Amino acid sequence: MSLDVLKLAAQVIHANSEFQAQGTQSGSKLPYALSQIESADPRLLEAKRIGSSRSLTWMAASIPHDLSGRFPAPAAPPSYSVIGIDGSHVDTDRNMPVSCYLINIGMCGITYGDKPAAHLENTPYLFTKE
Repeated sequence: MSLDVLKLAAQVIHANSEFQAQGTQSGSKLPYALSQIESADPRLLEAKRIGSSRSLTWMAASIPHDLSGRFPAPAAPPSYSVIGIDGSHVDTDRNMPVSCYLINIGMCGITYGDKPAAHLENTPYLFTKE
């Protein structure tokens, strides 16, 4: 589903104060990060790198029947509903002056049969805090 810009605009206006706070905090983070890097023990950093490089193995799934088989489809019920939910996102761009990301959730419910109906909706969520 497309992005509902009107719902998003209200969130952007509300997030303005958070964006301003992020601008004042970013100046103090760089000196702290540099001091942590300078004071780190190189042997500890090497041990963390080696420990995180181990790979996991997983058992492969098996197929219980022949792939060339055919199966009859069941009869369709007189009335049924189908629902679906999907999402998309816009990740944080570290080159942007503010830190934020967006998740857009789309929902759909369709009823077939005697009383057909459809409900389509999408909601964007703007996140501004780390």
